Amino acid sequence: MTQLVKTIEDLKKHIAIDFIEGFDVLEFAIEDRELELVDKYIGEALMANLVKEYTDTYSNSLSSTEALYTKALWYCQRIISNYALLDYIPEGQLDISENGIRITSTENKKQAFPWQIEKLEGKYLAAASRNLEGLMVMLNNNIDVFSDWTSSKVYVSLKKHFVNSVAQFNEYSSKKITHILFIELSPVINYVEDFYIRSIVGDAFFDELQERIKDGEDVDSSSTSSTVVTEAVHYDKLFHLIKGAVAQFTSFEAAKEIDCDPEICEKKASHYVQRLVEYLNHNASVSLFTKYFESDKYTAPVDSESYTSGGGLDNSEFTGVYAAF
Repeated sequence: MTQLVKTIEDLKKHIAIDFIEGFDVLEFAIEDRELELVDKYIGEALMANLVKEYTDTYSNSLSSTEALYTKALWYCQRIISNYALLDYIPEGQLDISENGIRITSTENKKQAFPWQIEKLEGKYLAAASRNLEGLMVMLNNNIDVFSDWTSSKVYVSLKKHFVNSVAQFNEYSSKKITHILFIELSPVINYVEDFYIRSIVGDAFFDELQERIKDGEDVDSSSTSSTVVTEAVHYDKLFHLIKGAVAQFTSFEAAKEIDCDPEICEKKASHYVQRLVEYLNHNASVSLFTKYFESDKYTAPVDSESYTSGGGLDNSEFTGVYAAF
């Protein structure tokens, strides 16, 4: 049973579908797209509240929270409706019966040309994608309101990464991506962090850093204790280098999807890694980065050149506050 788009009237609010008479023609496609929306993007709790939003009626004077949920429902209905029509197109062209599958054609109605069908598919796909991006932007910009979303498995699974938002990814990549693509890249980011970063810092220190990520410690915060400030600054610099490496290695692994030059991404990723290893080896001790210091990954510095000099690396692509690290 569908939950957010339940009638032909719901569909007509978002698409011109006078050519479809019965809701049952699209019902299964709508169900599939609602399930996908829950599993990949919004989670069960937010979906439950949107179902409630669908059934509730409000006065003209909505609170700011109610207005946001009304907008979220609108986005979801438009996304589902356009995706459902996109899914319907292949079957809608055919006459399927016990006698087989035939192209639907009569004296008065002829089959559309392939270019016309492709143009219609492109229209539905573009509308669905545009509104899905709009929904994700709105949710990310209002996380204090959508606590049902931020507590979902969908959201939590993204926040476990070192690079855990599209804003962070775009900060470290010259090729900007959308919220939708960022979610699609989650398995790639997971692979990059587990394969590349874990092998650099060691299992124990990697696990510690992930726990700090979950606690929000990848963002530096002020403190009245000079000792804590120093440690926080060190970890902030460390996370900066890790995030840069992850973003660039992800761009390398998914160069086709992101539409970037894999050789340039690999070069930048390697530079981040060089700087990361150098920073760890120059600063790890019994009191700082301890688990790395105690691991077989740690190598005591052998030359007199300090890390802050850049280590002889090409720093031309590193700008901003961390350029001198």
